[in-house]
Amino acid sequence: MSSSDQRGSEHVSNLASLPILDGAAYFCIAHQQPFFDLPPWISLIDTGDFAAKTEAYNVSNYLKSFNYSPQNPKYLANEAILLIEELVLRQRTNINRVCILLHRKFVSARKLGVEAQNFTSMQLVAPSEVTLTSSLLGGDSDFLTCFPLIFKQGIAWQYAVSHLIEDFLALSKVAVECEALPKLSFLDFCTDPYLIPGGGLVGMIPVELFLHCASMVRRLLIALQTSSFEPAMADDPFQGRAISFFIERLISFHFITACRDNGLIFEDLSIEEDNVMPFFFGWVHTVKADAELDPNFQAGTI
Repeated sequence: MSSSDQRGSEHVSNLASLPILDGAAYFCIAHQQPFFDLPPWISLIDTGDFAAKTEAYNVSNYLKSFNYSPQNPKYLANEAILLIEELVLRQRTNINRVCILLHRKFVSARKLGVEAQNFTSMQLVAPSEVTLTSSLLGGDSDFLTCFPLIFKQGIAWQYAVSHLIEDFLALSKVAVECEALPKLSFLDFCTDPYLIPGGGLVGMIPVELFLHCASMVRRLLIALQTSSFEPAMADDPFQGRAISFFIERLISFHFITACRDNGLIFEDLSIEEDNVMPFFFGWVHTVKADAELDPNFQAGTI
């Protein structure tokens, strides 16, 4: 894909229109069958070809229509944002909010299941406890996302604890060069103590905020097509996802910056405060069959 590619490809224009519920477009990004039943107003974004015979939107087919090579075919969730962006733009006049779920994750203002002992503001819930409704996923809210994690030493430090700092720095260079990250914001990006899991896109957000963050992802992914970046440990199942790790933090930074520009003071937030108007933070729920038995969240099982 090049920067001159036009949206509205033949592949996308031939897809069914999105179901819109009270001005909101709902999406579930999944590489396998979701752990919960999807009502008809949630559009399934298939990143793994498991739903080839259904009405799911297929990310691989979308990318092929642009002769676009995924950064890593095993991790198409990043590229799924490009397809969702295009689908939303097609019906922009009818959409004022975007809600995103993952195959086993969703954000809700209502707690289900049990609290994860090793992950702030996460609930672990059994599949039998989940019935997806618009009310559960945010209802009429303009904004519902996971409460931010706080790392006093900053995002660069947090990345380096679990991942490889050389990947962070190399990807930051690409992001600055393609203006997915303003050069003057680089130090703020590294030292900001707040990270919203999923970058803030998992949950319900205003459509303009979604489109802004999606455009930053698009810039970076396009730039990576012609860059020489390769994860320092590309063959490692965990570290090979360096681009995904970086994009989560990049989106979170743009998301939080936009929130601050609209008056939210993150330093005033408290985990005990459920409702901070006009912004609302809830709990991310991870579905696991043995939620009631094991209160620990294991990242490798996502």
